[in-house]
Formats: sequence, C-alpha cells, structure tokens
Amino acid sequence: MWDSSKTFNISSDFDMDGEKRGGRLTEDTVLIPDNQTTLDFTIHVPRGKTLTIRSNGTLQFAQGTGIFVQDAQLEKFVIKNAHTGINAVKGSVLVVDCVIENSVTSGIEAVLAANQTLRLRNCSIRNNNQHGVVAKGSTGTYTVDTDNFTNTKFVSSGDTRGLHIYGRSSGQSDYVRVTGNTFTVQQQCLKIEYIRQMWIEDNTFTSTTDTAVHIAQWTLDTLTIRNNTFRDSSKALSVNLHNVAPNDALVIIDNRFLDHTAGPVVQLEFSNYKATSYVRGNVFQNNTGNDASVLYVINDVGTSTEAVAVVDNYFDNPSAAYDVKVKIPYTEGHAMYAVRNWWGGASSSHVRSRIFDYASDSTTATVQFEPYRLTKETDSLSQTENGFVRDNGIIGGIVEEDTVLVKKQTSYVVEDDIVVPAGVSLIIEAGVSLLFRRGGITVEGTMRLLGKEDDEIVLQPHSSGSFRGIRFQEHWSGSASMPAYR
Repeated sequence: MWDSSKTFNISSDFDMDGEKRGGRLTEDTVLIPDNQTTLDFTIHVPRGKTLTIRSNGTLQFAQGTGIFVQDAQLEKFVIKNAHTGINAVKGSVLVVDCVIENSVTSGIEAVLAANQTLRLRNCSIRNNNQHGVVAKGSTGTYTVDTDNFTNTKFVSSGDTRGLHIYGRSSGQSDYVRVTGNTFTVQQQCLKIEYIRQMWIEDNTFTSTTDTAVHIAQWTLDTLTIRNNTFRDSSKALSVNLHNVAPNDALVIIDNRFLDHTAGPVVQLEFSNYKATSYVRGNVFQNNTGNDASVLYVINDVGTSTEAVAVVDNYFDNPSAAYDVKVKIPYTEGHAMYAVRNWWGGASSSHVRSRIFDYASDSTTATVQFEPYRLTKETDSLSQTENGFVRDNGIIGGIVEEDTVLVKKQTSYVVEDDIVVPAGVSLIIEAGVSLLFRRGGITVEGTMRLLGKEDDEIVLQPHSSGSFRGIRFQEHWSGSASMPAYR
C-alpha cells in the first residue's frame, strides 16, 4: 500500500541521481527509465494526472511497492517482482507491449467505474501469484464500460487465474472483448461475471487443473465465443445464464475443444431461460473424463429445450461415454435440437449411444438428432427412421409407433432405456429374450407381455449385474397385461 508519510513529488527529472524514487505525481509525467531503475516507494498517480512510461527499460520495485494509478498508459515496459504490478482505481489504463511478472498479488488490479477502460495489447502477463489481471466494478456503479484484451499471453505455473473480470450490476450496457490471446495457466484462464456484452474470439486456452473459461450472468445481451482453441485442460467451458435473453444472445461457433481430461468439457446451465442459443460448427475431439459427457446442457424450464440448438458440429470422443447429455425436465412435444452433427460413426445405434436424453432417463428431455451426418468430410445426411428397432437386433429408446417384438433366433440387445409414451403400445410376443445393456422399461402408454408357460419371455441383464426393470410413471393412465400361468 502507498504510504503518505513517504511521499516525494515527481516531475520530469524523476530519476535524478541520488534521489529516492517514488511517491505522488504532481503533474502529467513522462517517465523514461534506464535498464536498472528501482522504485523505493509506490508511485501514486492521482485523478487528473497522467503517467506515461516509455522505452524498453526495466522498472524494479522495492518490497511492498508498486504503481497506484487512476489513468495510465504503459508502452514497451517490464514490471517484475512488485507487490501488485499495476493498481488502477476508477480510471482508464492502456498497457501496450509490456511484460508484468512475478507480482506478490496480481499483475494488474483495476477498479473501474462507468466510461472507464482497461486495455491490454501485445503483452505478456507471467507467473503472478494470485491473478494475472483482475478488473472489478466500484461500489454503486456498474463495472467496466469497455475491457479490451488483444494478443496478450497469460502464463502461470502456479495457483493463479489468468484474467478475472467482475461486474457488480446487470443494468448497464458494458462490454468485454477478449481476442487473440494465449492463456496457459493451472487454474482458470478466464472468468467473467455479470457483464452484459462479451466477445471471446481467436484465443487459445489451456488450464491444467480447472475449467479454462467460466462465465456467469443474470441478464445477457450478447455472448459470442468464436474460433477459440481449448486444449489439454481439465474442463474447457462453463456458462451459467439466468433469466430471459434475446434469441442469438449466446453463440458458440467454430471453436476447437481438444484433449480434455475431465468432464463435462462444455457445460451450459440455464435458469428461467427461454431464448435460443447456438452451438454450431465446433470440433469436439479426443476428450475423455470421468463425468462421461462432452457437452452437458442443464435447464430448469422443461419447455425450453429449444434454449440450445446444437448443429453442424464434429464429435469424435470414443473414450467419453456420451457426447451430449441433457438435464432438462421432460415436457411432451418438446425436444432439444442436435441435428446435422457428425458423431464419430454412421449407424443410428452408434449415434443414439452417444446421447444421454429421454431414451436413457425418462425424466429428462428428448434430443432430436436426426438427420445426422453420415461422414465427417461431406454433407450427406441420414434419413429419419423409426429409431426404436435398429440394426442387428439392437433396440432401445422411444417407441415412436405401435410396435410388436416377435420371437427370433437371438436375443434383442437393449442399448437404451425403452420408453413407451402415452398413446403408443408395445407388444412382446412369447419366446422373446431381451438383454439389457443399461436402463429398463418405462411405460406411459400400453404394454402387453404375451409369454406362455412353455415359451417364456425373458428380460435380463446383458452381462453380470442387474437392470432397472419395468417402471410405470406416476401419472400413468395406459394399460398392461401379462398372462397368468403355472
């Protein structure tokens, strides 16, 4: 912290031989240090004064000192081993072609009010102890009017967040633009909270132990996440949005999500959110993880399955149990759209196995995945089919029309929870054998089991273990019949 008892007036002869260096500026100042300039005390730049630091010099700090600033422009500068590299309070800061490294707390800390800006261009923010850069809103105001971070490297091997931007309100039209940067940190690369307009484009994110990018907002105008590379992180992206936003407010387009080791790789969580957002043209490849899912969509409004349209994406994640998983309350007649995607294989059974939805858990929403891409290189699409009975005796999912399972030489293999909706019947004839890989049978409509004493119907797990059995929904109003025999 700046100590007023150790204040020295600084003018253009700031670094005159024999003088202590540091203190409060009394006029606009241009500082041109040599290669070994050391600060004895914190530089304090009060409101209305401007400090411009130029040349390729290195400014070193005595322990506990730094720059306490309200308006500043830094060009071609190295700041290292400070308590806080730059501390900006209610003022605008432009940092160009600079290196800020090894700060005790953060490389840059900024508290901004309306119409104030923090801009970084072509900088390197390295190995600062708490944050690379943190920008917050001042009390009683909405936080950052404009934040612009371009072509900057955020690097840390320690317990550090790269860039954290925090707004205190949702009533202003503030915006943040993060473009062309490289983040390589252990914890979160980028965290943005309560900013209404955001553009995150052309960046590279790597976070070895945490979610690379986390965004939370109550009221959203625009969030565009475009043409970024997320690679070798624990998880890639988490977006939490609350309340209604305009259609197209959230667009996740043309990004690459590669080689993540935990899941979900991308989590989109909505609350009271009924607008349409788009996940389009992205590549999800070689992602693994113990959470099972690559893209996880959560919404507390069952009729808002249309909140996300997942279209024209490339999924190829054989070590993940699912590519898309939804946790949206089931509502009849509503489905989340996930069409024209490549799922790593061309068969309907393979595609269904990559999706966790109503067919796997009848309490959650349906995912409409047809038509889907038959190859990853072309635009050829599948033909929509009745997806309950599939290739090679595989069955599962929603029984979309009245269906009869007849006896055959081999067993039917059930890949997904069998769901019999209201108004639809499923008849299983004598001698039929069902082997359940997972799930069971959920009945809302009509089911008839026509086994005979000498030709039984067999329902059992595919291998060792158990399956869920037959479940009749709470408000079931259909019918079920099974013969009685001894």
